[in-house]
Amino acid sequence: MEEKITFSQYMRMRERTHDYAIALSRTNLVVQLLKRRKKLTHQDDINFIEWMWILDNHIVQAFYHRYGIDIQYITIDSMYGYARKVGIHSPICMRTDLIDGLSVIATGSSRVDSHERTSFYPRDELEKGIGLLQVVDRAALFAVGGQWPGRCLASGCWHHKDAGIYQTIFQILTLMVVMGWFDGHQPILGTWVDCSPYGDIADKTEHPLRKLGLVFEPCFAPTWFDCQSLWINRHDGTLVLQQKCTAVVEQYTFNEWCGGSVEHGLQWLISKMKC
Repeated sequence: MEEKITFSQYMRMRERTHDYAIALSRTNLVVQLLKRRKKLTHQDDINFIEWMWILDNHIVQAFYHRYGIDIQYITIDSMYGYARKVGIHSPICMRTDLIDGLSVIATGSSRVDSHERTSFYPRDELEKGIGLLQVVDRAALFAVGGQWPGRCLASGCWHHKDAGIYQTIFQILTLMVVMGWFDGHQPILGTWVDCSPYGDIADKTEHPLRKLGLVFEPCFAPTWFDCQSLWINRHDGTLVLQQKCTAVVEQYTFNEWCGGSVEHGLQWLISKMKC
């Protein structure tokens, strides 16, 4: 007798394909914009920052909300972001059935090294003539273990609460990277507030996040996207903007600058970058 698929199995598959469809749609848009801007003819036309954001964003879009899988930047010497660890990071996710480090991505080459000591080379796949979207999708699946993970059933995880904000912000910043709106200083998740990776501490409060009371002491703040003249909290979407010409510091809630819409948030940020 043939096995029948239950309704609960159908619903789980429906949820999984829904997340994946959104991830593919968002990444495809990113890829098409990058192609349009750079008129790509060779894989070397994609710089390592663009690779980082495109691949990390696809992982976050596909595997963060229901599975708790996230990107964590690795520091080597004083080089923050030298590599990235893909996996379960408490308290973002509290599940115990997946390991902390499913894989590590080398930022300079975009090579993905699994915990089983096998590697995936996105640039080599492009050399074979495989399309960029398909390569990014393959790399992301390889990074999470080579197969679709089970849904997170743990309670108290942050990703159950902040996915809509975090994924929206990640998509917006990825779009701005590939559209060429960050000149020189590229955004990254994590910022030094009135201190440096070398242990230096400012003599007085200088950083906008401290001036506004959002960070209370000199420290490395891992929950804030650092975009040079603006900072965005990954969990609640609070945005702090320092005007380049006047040094005036402004604070906006997620609803004020974005409202959960990628297009609205993207347009808002571009309008500020023009100032």
